[in-house]
Amino acid sequence: MTVYSGPGSVAYRGRVLRQAKSLRINVESNNKDVNTLADGRAGHTPGPKMVTVDVSSAIPAESSGGLEVDFVAITNAQQEVEFTYVLAGTRYRVKGDLRNTNLQSDAEGGANEVSYQHIGTLQGTT
Repeated sequence: MTVYSGPGSVAYRGRVLRQAKSLRINVESNNKDVNTLADGRAGHTPGPKMVTVDVSSAIPAESSGGLEVDFVAITNAQQEVEFTYVLAGTRYRVKGDLRNTNLQSDAEGGANEVSYQHIGTLQGTT
C-alpha cells in the first residue's frame, strides 16, 4: 500500500502558522513560444519566473489570540515579505507581496477565515 505525504505548512518569520487550512503553490515559468513563418513553433524564450501561492486559514477567537499574522496590514503596506511553504517534504522560500487578502464570515457557524495570495519569486528549496 502506498503511503502519501501529509499536510503541508506555512511559516512566517520562522514561526509556523498553525491555523492554515489549505495551501496551493503554482510555479510559473512564463515562457513564451517562438513562432516562425518557416518552422511554425520553433521553440520558446525564457519568461519572467514567478510563484503564486494561495493560502486559507481559520481565525481563532480574539480571546485565543485572533489572527496569527495581520495579513491585511501586510497587503496594505505593499512591501515584499518572505514566507516558507512546506509541501511533500520540500521547503519553498518565496519572497514577494501579498495580494487579494480576503476575510470571510459565515452564518452557518463555521470559523471565520482569512485567505491571501502571495506572488513573488522562489528564493530556494530545501
